[in-house]
Amino acid sequence: MSYIRFIDKIRIPNYYNMKIVTTGKAIIDEEKCNGCGLCTKICPGRALGVRGEGKEKKAYMLDEEVTPCVSCNCCYAICKKDAICSTTGFDFNYYYKQIHRGAFELPRKYT
Repeated sequence: MSYIRFIDKIRIPNYYNMKIVTTGKAIIDEEKCNGCGLCTKICPGRALGVRGEGKEKKAYMLDEEVTPCVSCNCCYAICKKDAICSTTGFDFNYYYKQIHRGAFELPRKYT
């Protein structure tokens, strides 16, 4: 069994502390969005929601402080209308070392 010191415990990244996290950002094209809700069901961060009635149903980003986007791009992969995608990566700031991951790329589409 390993022992973690208190100082190490408080340095473990916390996904909900906005001081040490740069959250992702999902961009939704409301012209293309048909409000099917697939993106909200697949989102692991629960960062998306659907509002409206009938043909006015559209996806939207929830409050970033409560449910941050983790830039997984699952929403992009599942959307059949190409109406949503993440544009910035999720990363830790503060005293964590930034890792250069190269250009932010979109995943392949789910078919």
